[in-house]
Amino acid sequence: MSKKNTAPGNVMGLDVGTSRLVVARPGEENSFAFESQLNAFVSVPYSRMTENALKRENVPFHSSGDEIVVHGNEAPRLADLINSETRRPMTQGVLNPAEKDGLPVIRRLIETMTRSEAKPKLCFSVPAAPLGVEGLTYHEATLRQMFQELDYDVRSINEGLAVIYSELEDTNYTGIGISCGGGLCNVCLAYLSLPALSFSIGKAGDFIDHSAASVIGDLANRVRLAKEETFYFNGHFTDKLLCEPETSLTSVPVGG
Repeated sequence: MSKKNTAPGNVMGLDVGTSRLVVARPGEENSFAFESQLNAFVSVPYSRMTENALKRENVPFHSSGDEIVVHGNEAPRLADLINSETRRPMTQGVLNPAEKDGLPVIRRLIETMTRSEAKPKLCFSVPAAPLGVEGLTYHEATLRQMFQELDYDVRSINEGLAVIYSELEDTNYTGIGISCGGGLCNVCLAYLSLPALSFSIGKAGDFIDHSAASVIGDLANRVRLAKEETFYFNGHFTDKLLCEPETSLTSVPVGG
């Protein structure tokens, strides 16, 4: 992330990713601070003993009828113990229409990550439409309404364009930004900060995890855990990237 300029104090960026929700805030000495939560949850049968045990360990959860819903970073560990897949509020980069509990979980995660703050201006990421799809109006409008209900002064930004704004100041924001996420890979071409072309591709991190799991006959959740705990990419341990935005960022200047 670019750290050249002092960031205003009353602003916050939110990457609404299929895999993770990542909040970025102005930090000290012209830097930024990041907080990440896994965008997933798992349900277990309700019992008072389980509820008290989760409270003692400070595991984020909420009760829903006869179930306890554990959400965020602790969800995959619990899912692994009970030999189950985590449930995902989003799929293919957008809200999962088959998951009725998805949006409430996202709301609870965001409230957890921003509980102690005055409501700042919020800029959240939205993907570009996949090739052959007209747009993702429902996804963006639903998230916008939720943030407004939480009293944020909200605006959205295309994921690929956000990469260009972050990394291509030296080329006057002209170039190609690529955001490789869990659900989608987003691409944006911009000239002088104006987006000229943007699109997304549906085969991203989740596709890799599920493909690997189907080959070895295991759960995709376990494949993801193994990948994030032991896999090195270009000499970097992947877990070091998880406290920063959920997507891996690439920027390419054009004509330079």
